[in-house]
Amino acid sequence: IRENKSSTDLNAIMTMMTNWPQYPQDDEFKVKFRTKEFKNQIARYPLKEIHYHKTGKKETNTTKIKDNADIEHIMPQTLSQDWKDEITLMVRRNKKEESVKEEQKKNPNYDLKNIKMEIEKQEFSVSEAEIDEYQAQNYQKLGNLTLLNSFKNKEILNFSFKKKCEKYKTDDLDMTKKLTEYPEWNDESITKRQDDFTDDALEIWDLINNRK
Repeated sequence: IRENKSSTDLNAIMTMMTNWPQYPQDDEFKVKFRTKEFKNQIARYPLKEIHYHKTGKKETNTTKIKDNADIEHIMPQTLSQDWKDEITLMVRRNKKEESVKEEQKKNPNYDLKNIKMEIEKQEFSVSEAEIDEYQAQNYQKLGNLTLLNSFKNKEILNFSFKKKCEKYKTDDLDMTKKLTEYPEWNDESITKRQDDFTDDALEIWDLINNRK
């Protein structure tokens, strides 16, 4: 009786939530989740649920994520010179791409190949403030986070992405192993990964269909 009552109560709560005018529709949820930032241990819950959803496994004694798994920031909070150099290249590349778009708007009849060649000749400086801004825009996004054994996490800290991948590839979690499939780590990589997580999140936290 107690179990049936609990089930009924839960369904009633879920119905109340989904009928709430501010309950997000799928499109709104996707827009918000794909840019959502998570601080430290708050990220552990969505990462854990996404891990179980992707593997098709529930939390059991054999599949449970170990308590010593830390939140790993792939692009670290404290940037080494390697990371600063990489981000400089990324910011410079983004500036060039924006310049190409601007030139296309100004001169729609110009040959795109020639525009790119001219832009490529230009020098694009990148300041420390721009490096910091790039990091701040990406550091806390869920796409930049994963779960990693605490020993490995402390060991690699602000290693370059390439060096971090040497540890990722031996990790127990597929979510972390799959990071080695990315040739580089930048804002596009983070967005792509978070978009992938968004598809999982839509199914995990779909109260409308999950209450049936």
